[in-house]
Amino acid sequence: MSDLPPKQTHRFWVVKTVLWLSVVAAVLLFFVLPFLTNYAIRNGYHSKSMSRWLDVIQGLQTFAMHTFVYLWITFLGSCFASFLNVVAWRVPRGRSILGSSHCPHCDVKLSMRDNVPIFGWLMNDGRCRSCAAPIAIRYLIVELLLGVAFLLLFLVEVIWGGLNLPVRPEVTHTGVEFLLFTPNWFLILTFVYHATLMCGLFTIAVIASEGKRIPLLVIFFAAIFLVACASTWPHVVQVPWTAGISPVTDWPPELFGRTSLYTVLLGAVAGVATGLLAWAVDAAGLSRFPRRGDVVTDQSNAKPTHGGAGGAIVVSMGLVGLGLGWQSAVWVLVLWILWKPILRLLSPARLLPLVSNGCAVAMFATMVHITFWCLQMPVKIWLNE
Repeated sequence: MSDLPPKQTHRFWVVKTVLWLSVVAAVLLFFVLPFLTNYAIRNGYHSKSMSRWLDVIQGLQTFAMHTFVYLWITFLGSCFASFLNVVAWRVPRGRSILGSSHCPHCDVKLSMRDNVPIFGWLMNDGRCRSCAAPIAIRYLIVELLLGVAFLLLFLVEVIWGGLNLPVRPEVTHTGVEFLLFTPNWFLILTFVYHATLMCGLFTIAVIASEGKRIPLLVIFFAAIFLVACASTWPHVVQVPWTAGISPVTDWPPELFGRTSLYTVLLGAVAGVATGLLAWAVDAAGLSRFPRRGDVVTDQSNAKPTHGGAGGAIVVSMGLVGLGLGWQSAVWVLVLWILWKPILRLLSPARLLPLVSNGCAVAMFATMVHITFWCLQMPVKIWLNE
């Protein structure tokens, strides 16, 4: 007999009930109620309350459409998190990312239902559907985190007209409706570029949390994707390397030129330099607050620590500089130094490995920097306008 605990069937029943009720409400709102209303109008039913009824339905449908778009973006981010979790587990171990996922306990192939991000974990009560072995809640948490990061970027850079960007076009209309019918590709492509950067930082953070060294293949593909986006859509590089040093008149450029190339290269160098500085600060213990339950060991007999965590910080900061420029690398370093001890102090014990290596903090600091970018880099100062 298996010594695994029996499968619990009543966990997360509230979440499941809410999900099914949401599906039923959507069917009623978009199919049943419009059909009944159209049937009543065609059969000659008219009253003063009919216009109010139509306004209520339209308002509910608009709210539902907005909610669907936001949930879809969150779900999209969680899908990337699910795939990058596979990459972070298989690539450092020399395994191919192709092929289906299996339960690590019973080695049963997971079905499509089990692989659905967030919902698969909740619907199976956080356990394998075959052997009832527990699935770490970390998978659910990281999928939610990247999904929320996608949603936040989508809101500030697309829905709200790029309010966070130092350089942005004149936007006269904002909201989901204008996104669907008159999309602003400047803002959409900028969102895609920054989401790509967050995916790279997420993958590095997950690998570092397991104590593995960052494979060169992961670094190569993350850098290649960023450079490909920047060279294809030059406007996504928001701040040139000369900003704050010499006057900049024609920015953002229409073509990827010398200034864009120098911005990417110097940003990468600055990112690596700030990563080395963050590594030194972390090694010196300046970014740590003591936590209750921390064990103080004899440093004279301590074994040398694995160097992968420090190298991962350097790689993360290098990607930040490559994608956002040297100015952003400096700002992210400042935010990293300020937030790392706070996040380490507040993080639950099961998430502490993800925060202690510093890469997740680099991702968080980058997210904060992008969200409030225009406040840290006013256009009139940095672009000498």
